[in-house]
Amino acid sequence: MKNRERSLMNVLILAAVLMAVMFFLLKISAEAKADYFREDRTVAEAEFRASIRELLREEGYKNPGINLTKTSENGRTFEYRVWINLPTYYHITEIEEENIIKLLSDIEFFREDSSVHFSFS
Repeated sequence: MKNRERSLMNVLILAAVLMAVMFFLLKISAEAKADYFREDRTVAEAEFRASIRELLREEGYKNPGINLTKTSENGRTFEYRVWINLPTYYHITEIEEENIIKLLSDIEFFREDSSVHFSFS
């Protein structure tokens, strides 16, 4: 009976060790994909938003609302959407919007594997 108890205890210990290893591997994998909230990315996004605000100010548009959202399918490549909300007293045409978007597209952003799309709302 003691051999049977000992082999059962060995199996339970082995199962516990395997579960701990699997847990740590999954945790490491999840952290590797957690590029979404990296501090340098967050800082770069804030600087990007400030650059947009500064360019709009230089073009004569004060107090713009800038909404920056990001999505990612794999945690490594990101798609950013930038919505620009100008106060209602600015009446800009589609041509002016296109010109502003061209100017904004020249602003350098954090990484090459990210795409940025601008629009007005």
